Amino acid sequence: MSPLARLWRALWVPEAAFALIVALSRLPLLGSGYGSDDDAWRNVVAAVRMHRLGHYVPSRAPGFPVFETLLSWLAPFGWLATNGVTALAGVIAALVFVRVARRIGVAMPGMLGLGFAFCSGLWITTSQTMDYAYGLAFMLAAYLALLERRHLAGGVLLALAAGCRLTLAGQLLAAAALLLSRRAPARAWAALAGGFAVTFALEFLPVLRSPELGDLRHEAAYHVAHAHLTLHTLVPLTRAALVFTFGRFGVAVLALALLVVAAGRLRAPRAGSAPARAVAFERGPVAYEAAGAAVTAACFALVPYENAYLLPAVPFVLLLLARVLRPAWIVALVAALTLEPLVTVSVGARQFVPGNLFLERSLRRADLAESQVLAALAPDAPTVYVVGRFRVHRLLLLAPRFERLGPAYRAFSGPGVALWQPGRHVGYAATLTAPQRDSLAAAGYAIAPWPADASAEALPAR
Repeated sequence: MSPLARLWRALWVPEAAFALIVALSRLPLLGSGYGSDDDAWRNVVAAVRMHRLGHYVPSRAPGFPVFETLLSWLAPFGWLATNGVTALAGVIAALVFVRVARRIGVAMPGMLGLGFAFCSGLWITTSQTMDYAYGLAFMLAAYLALLERRHLAGGVLLALAAGCRLTLAGQLLAAAALLLSRRAPARAWAALAGGFAVTFALEFLPVLRSPELGDLRHEAAYHVAHAHLTLHTLVPLTRAALVFTFGRFGVAVLALALLVVAAGRLRAPRAGSAPARAVAFERGPVAYEAAGAAVTAACFALVPYENAYLLPAVPFVLLLLARVLRPAWIVALVAALTLEPLVTVSVGARQFVPGNLFLERSLRRADLAESQVLAALAPDAPTVYVVGRFRVHRLLLLAPRFERLGPAYRAFSGPGVALWQPGRHVGYAATLTAPQRDSLAAAGYAIAPWPADASAEALPAR
């Protein structure tokens, strides 16, 4: 190795260059609000309240204590801070992914890392005020620690990942698969379990002590009971999940690549020779990645509300694919994944359209513009507008001059006037009960839905 090459490696120049490229790509999404995902605004509402009250307040079921506590420290500095630190967590997750790929010996770890960092789901969600980037960073760091047989650190990091999103606790099954395949001694199991249990208990103690926990239990049970995957929804949800994860271009390239691999495996025995690229991989990491992807898919099947719930499976799927795909196919897949956020194809119109990166910016600007219109309403008669929960959250954060009432901070259902403009001539509610409507009407207020053509009883969530 030449002196220049040794210096290149010693100074971590490749990793620094990789991190810089990923970080720069996130800059266009740091402004114009907390994100198009309504939960991003709900997260900040809870963080603002937590900062004001001085104790833990969950944003929604089942509680995200590590993420929510960090967010309470960042929320006073606005969306540049919350989105920026989230993007930084995404950069760290991408860097750790590259180290994992290098550690297990798959081909082209740097190229694979670019595919992970720039696939549409990761690029967008890790630039919003959401928990996904933090959970991925801790989850992948835990995997790397376990690969290096640092079992205590692996348990602690997995618990921190679960503190960002509880379903990541299921990755303990993947860790168990790794330890079983390695025939790890009892002390390794004890270190993993002990590190996880102690950290997890400390994280979720504030959740258990929260006065809002009763409502959260009810909401969690309701969603699991009513939203699980069924035979009727299996095909459309799977199709949507694949497009979200890999994009239309990525799905096409991946399907073609796997067909080529399958055809090669079928021809090889007849030719009496082994496949051209035969690399021996340790069984433990394969078991970990397969179990990690399966656990993520199982959790998604229980509550398939958001395709982003599948993001923890993405690094594992990419690592598994890298074991069977030739380098040329890896390059093609990464190119497709990277292209999708910039430009995609509209199936109905049969033409190329701007990708999710531009759609995200457009949605954020539209939400801000609508909130400004709402905040400036000045009807002739005293009026209460029924605007839905998420519009209330945006107004709460964007119009600090408004008077805030209890329903403004409710994560789920909060009937009643949530916000008043100064002078109480105009109020805003997520929903209103019949007695509340009668009381407001008796006080001289008109009740108006928003948008004007929406039903006052069932407003759209967006």
